[in-house]
Amino acid sequence: MRVVVQVVLQKLKVQPFPLYIAVLMKDVVTWRSSYIVNVDDLPDTTEAAFNALLDSLETHLGITFVSHTLAYITVALNGLSEVRFEEETLSEA
Repeated sequence: MRVVVQVVLQKLKVQPFPLYIAVLMKDVVTWRSSYIVNVDDLPDTTEAAFNALLDSLETHLGITFVSHTLAYITVALNGLSEVRFEEETLSEA
């Protein structure tokens, strides 16, 4: 367990960004004490860490569920233009 902590801390020294830390910790807390990790196993960038998190969600929940959920969140935050709304409603018909 001590080795895992050292590896994670070593990676956080290279990538000390809050978003990277938050996304990486979502993955780290699921590890078991017997998990063997190497510095190269951890994502190098914030984008890679976020993609790994999304891949994990897609594996557990399904690609369709995750993509639709993210689309709904985007629409809720940004709204939907009239043209886009018409495209969506016509494609469902």
